[in-house]
Amino acid sequence: MVKTKEVLIGVGIAAGAGALLYFLLTRGAAAAPVRVLTLSASCDGDCVSGGPITFSGRLTENGVGVAGERIYVRNETTGEIVGSAVTDSAGYYEIPATLPTVTADTTYEFRAYTEDQLPS
Repeated sequence: MVKTKEVLIGVGIAAGAGALLYFLLTRGAAAAPVRVLTLSASCDGDCVSGGPITFSGRLTENGVGVAGERIYVRNETTGEIVGSAVTDSAGYYEIPATLPTVTADTTYEFRAYTEDQLPS
């Protein structure tokens, strides 16, 4: 059985150093947007070696879904991109994939990224 891990990624986007952010906030400027990207994984029944898995989640900015953003799911253990999809009008995405084939119980960690967050 291959175990998967749910990952929640919160990314705060600020316009610069803390002093600049403090200045903007105290002068009545709008706060920097906060983006949150969620990731969950599900299998039909047990997650088995070489079997199907579906990754899904939502990208929001200040609590509102972000449409049209490409999301990538990466196997953090191997560094492989396992798939990608574009968010729908409400910010949701779904990525069908295949689990790695293993010969012993193995744990993999998966993480979701937007295009600008993706490690090179």
